[in-house]
Amino acid sequence: MITTIITLLIISLCFVLFFSITLNVLLTIVAIISSYYAYKFSRIIISVDDALDETFEILDEKYRMLCVLLEKPIFFDSPEVRAGINDLKRSRDSILYVANVLALSIDPNAVIEEIKDDSEIN
Repeated sequence: MITTIITLLIISLCFVLFFSITLNVLLTIVAIISSYYAYKFSRIIISVDDALDETFEILDEKYRMLCVLLEKPIFFDSPEVRAGINDLKRSRDSILYVANVLALSIDPNAVIEEIKDDSEIN
């Protein structure tokens, strides 16, 4: 009788040990796979962040160039020249809008500069 109980206890302990080892191996495999994908996605996020930083630099440079160009007085007052100047101002505002959208998608409190309304455009 005692040997039967001891045998049953040993068999149940073997099953528990087998299932705990199996569970630990499965959890280790899941942890390794999760770590791989976390590393892979972090590399993607870092590369996107670098690309956004470079894009911000380009947009900022083009915005400054357009602002300098639009500050110069024009000496020819034809409708075509005025339309071209207005197109340049809208392009400048579009660059600023894109930069603000990108900045707000990263940091909700970041606003680069306010876009001028159409009443300020000559």
